[in-house]
Amino acid sequence: MITKPIEKKSYWFSKRENQLLLLEFPFQKFNLLILASTAFWFLYVLNSTQNEGFAKSITELINKYWINPILSKIGTGEIPILLFALAVILIILFSVAKGLRQYVYSGKRISIYIALLFNYSLLRFFDTPFSFSRFTQIGWLNNLAYWDLLYLLLAPVIYGIWILYPVQIHKKKDNVTSKPSYLSDDPADDDIFPERMSIAEKFSISIEKIQVKSSYAIGITSPWGNGKTTFLRFLIKKLKEKDSKAIFIEFSPWFCKSESDIISLFFDSLSDGLKAYHSSINNKLKKYAKVILSLRKNTFTENIGKALNLFEESKELHSLYKDLNSHIGKLDRKIYISIDDLDRLYAKEIIECFKVIRNTANFKNVVFIVAYDAEYVDKALKEALKENHKNYIDKIIQLEYALPEIESGALVDFIETKLGQFNIGYDEINRILEPKFIEKLESSNNGARKINELILEDYFGNVRDCIRILNSFSAHYQNLEGEVLPSDLFLVCILKTLFPDEALKVYLNMNDIFIENGGLQFKNLDQLKNVTKKVKDQSAKTEPRYLIKQINENKNFLNLVQAIFFVQKPCIRSASCNDNYETYYNGVVSENKIKFKDFKEWIKSAENLMDQIDLLNLKKTSLNQEKLNNLSIKLTKYIAENKMQAQVQVHALLYLQEILKFDYLFGSITRVLNDFKEECIDILSNIIANPLNVNTHLITSLLFKIKLAYIRKITNESYSLIVKINNGLELFHSLTLEMLKKKISEEKIDDNLFDIHSSCINKKNSDSKFIVDPRANKLMKDFINLSENKIPFLKNLAITKHEFDDMNMRAFRPHLDQIFNDEIGNYDGFERFFKDVYEENHEDSELLQIWNYWEKYKASNFNYYLLET
Repeated sequence: MITKPIEKKSYWFSKRENQLLLLEFPFQKFNLLILASTAFWFLYVLNSTQNEGFAKSITELINKYWINPILSKIGTGEIPILLFALAVILIILFSVAKGLRQYVYSGKRISIYIALLFNYSLLRFFDTPFSFSRFTQIGWLNNLAYWDLLYLLLAPVIYGIWILYPVQIHKKKDNVTSKPSYLSDDPADDDIFPERMSIAEKFSISIEKIQVKSSYAIGITSPWGNGKTTFLRFLIKKLKEKDSKAIFIEFSPWFCKSESDIISLFFDSLSDGLKAYHSSINNKLKKYAKVILSLRKNTFTENIGKALNLFEESKELHSLYKDLNSHIGKLDRKIYISIDDLDRLYAKEIIECFKVIRNTANFKNVVFIVAYDAEYVDKALKEALKENHKNYIDKIIQLEYALPEIESGALVDFIETKLGQFNIGYDEINRILEPKFIEKLESSNNGARKINELILEDYFGNVRDCIRILNSFSAHYQNLEGEVLPSDLFLVCILKTLFPDEALKVYLNMNDIFIENGGLQFKNLDQLKNVTKKVKDQSAKTEPRYLIKQINENKNFLNLVQAIFFVQKPCIRSASCNDNYETYYNGVVSENKIKFKDFKEWIKSAENLMDQIDLLNLKKTSLNQEKLNNLSIKLTKYIAENKMQAQVQVHALLYLQEILKFDYLFGSITRVLNDFKEECIDILSNIIANPLNVNTHLITSLLFKIKLAYIRKITNESYSLIVKINNGLELFHSLTLEMLKKKISEEKIDDNLFDIHSSCINKKNSDSKFIVDPRANKLMKDFINLSENKIPFLKNLAITKHEFDDMNMRAFRPHLDQIFNDEIGNYDGFERFFKDVYEENHEDSELLQIWNYWEKYKASNFNYYLLET
């Protein structure tokens, strides 16, 4: 079935609105009277004081041609009421007409009105030789003169303008300066493309030369959304320039609700266009249309060859047609009737329009210019007329012209111009329209790859598609300005506009398509395909799993998805981050996400950012948890611009790692340190000096992993460094020593103290045992020996052996041999220290138990011991 893409507008409303707008007509003509009257009063004022004869002669003329022959014969009692009522009605109609147009008054028009009233007031109320005829001698009406009606009419209008004028002008300025929200599907005349201007110019010359006795029909065809309406308007504009006598009528059958409405609306439009050129043609056309409708009632024609011959069946209709045709011919003007939106009608309505062109409106000097999608109309006619549809249009349209397709480069220029109207900067527009480099698969079996460009021109099929994409972009951009990357948003809007079903599937199944194990983002379709296949093969996974190629194998769709999601260096606002894509797709920032403008404020200082994290973490709701997760993602994607921002970023990531227990944050921290190689030691040193809420254990762990990579690379050159800087091991080692000194200064023995000491390794021996820096061992030994109470140190030695699930498995802290002996594997110094402390505190049963555990630990070759049950 052929269906209409858009609901029709009420014909009644459209017709009544047009009639109301025509109420302006008498006022437009009235301006000439105002100008003439103003000139007359000025002449009168200049001459009345010096030449009373001039004023007297004017008065005599008025009495002779207006008062005596007309007003003196009418009952003066009714005149004031009738004229006053007329003035009130005119004022109301004037206001309605101007209100419908949202009229903006020019200073010139206001000046004319004021000048007229000023001069009239001068003559009316001051001592002048001019006499004003009165309405009547009855009561207060004796004070009114006939010309006072002019005052009654114009004064309220001027006063209204005086009040509304500043508001209207302000509104006009706002409309000019504010950025447009949306582009209309009914484009402006200046949206025509340059190459189409040249075509319209040449085509108008050919049309203007057409000389026919009966009507002539021209068809302008082009696919849906390819700029037919704009071309048609520009063509009419050119014809008006070439033939000032011609009459131009616009007929829009889309407003009609049925086939019979098409006839009514057509002849209404024809009547409105011709009545200004012939006094009786209006009634003749209405009568003609009425007869046609009465004869065609309840009939439908399936074939132009079998069409009902109305003229043979009705002599009255034939007579009316001849009379109308004669009157129209006498106008001696070409009548151009443009018909648009034919491809929005049902098949029966299309046929009815063609019958109007071919039969009922086949008048002299009439040229029909009809714009339509030939493929749509042909399909509709085939559905309605079956086998007889092929020659139907040929019998109606004498000249059919197919508009050439608009070049893709011109569409890009069109989009660039419209983007500029959204107040988007020139550089940003270039980023939106620049080629996007994507990785595409070769057809060969060896899996070789090549880098290609995503050409946006491939997605700009026609003008209407461009407008739909731009409107989608505008709707999203107004809500998301500053929150998203305009270039990414434009790609997402293309995806949603041209592939709406596929875009929805991608959105609903983001985690199934792009993410595995909480955060691994795939970078190519092969990897994605392998992982997705494994998931699908698991019988326990009954919910559907989508693969990009299974959603749609269309090349343009796949390329667009790659350009959006498979980017090499996604930033904090990039659509390639799945957490951001929800914002891009929905066009709003959901309440479980941190707005980028807030994030930019928070990132200005570590104290501020830590406070915000604490506020979210304090009230442990699911919403706050989601916001913390979103904040962590933003921090991982954030690209610091300077050392201070980098320090705040690392500080916050360390704190969030402690709160959220997300291991992937470690990689983001080292990425920031690598980005700021020259300043990374200063960044960590500042955090160590002022850790704020960050547990020093996290900093210790970070330094240990970085140093461990350096130590391993000494014996294995292929080993990758986590943070690569010159003299890295020495510099990072200095930080661990700094931390140890700071911790010892607190005189507190806890897990952090031992962890920091263990992180002070700086090499391996021949047995691959880690060696702690002797300076760190000395710091620890001196601290313990100088402590007045050494028992806390001993009681903190026994720890859980973490690699076993059985919590009964225990071990002692590492490197005790190096603290007391500076020699790996020699625990004599530690045991002497332990015995000395125990002898001084032999009543402490816990020390005795720890000593027993130590014996078991030593017996296990310093591996682990089992707690007594």
